[in-house]
Amino acid sequence: MSDFETKYIANNLCATKAKAWLDLNFQRDPDFPGTIISSVYFDTKKLDYLHEKLESDHIKSKFRIRWYEDLQTKKASDICFLEFKHKIGENRHKKRIKAQNIYSDKELESSIFANSLDELRSFEGSVLHNIHPSYTISYTRFRYIIPGTEMRLCIDYDINVKRVNSFLLHKPIKQKYLSQCVFELKGETAVLPKELSFMERLGFHKNAFSKYERCYEELLN
Repeated sequence: MSDFETKYIANNLCATKAKAWLDLNFQRDPDFPGTIISSVYFDTKKLDYLHEKLESDHIKSKFRIRWYEDLQTKKASDICFLEFKHKIGENRHKKRIKAQNIYSDKELESSIFANSLDELRSFEGSVLHNIHPSYTISYTRFRYIIPGTEMRLCIDYDINVKRVNSFLLHKPIKQKYLSQCVFELKGETAVLPKELSFMERLGFHKNAFSKYERCYEELLN
């Protein structure tokens, strides 16, 4: 059975009302409570993976280091995940390695990031380009479930760029938050269930969305 990942986009100002409605009508995912997610994205010196996203929705690749932070204390998790994702059309490849989080408080120019993702760069018999940290994206996420189904829901908002690698990008951060938030549906269908039609009335519409691309276009470029 296919597992679809469908994204719905709205103005970030809609997030508070959307979250309040989701809290009232759906069960919070007991395994994944609300959190702040931070990810260091990696790219080549020519920003090849960013340009993939800017130029095509068919081919997408991403390298990142991801960790989670407590909503109240902002303390980073002791564990992080080293990730590589590659997509051509509907074909997806994903590799994930669990590791000690030694990265959350480091500047992106730090040598600690050098070769940190080398184990993930071997793909289909070849070694991919050298990569470097580009910028760190953070956002707040809450997850929900529809009881009696395999559907998983999450809303991501207050998407922001926390740090920029000045060796790779000579760009200041232009504003605090991205103007958009994202509601994501994962499960056996890409059609919004009728139980969630209120999200469309709030202004959410189905659209492809890359946080890495959108943060570059709106917050950095």
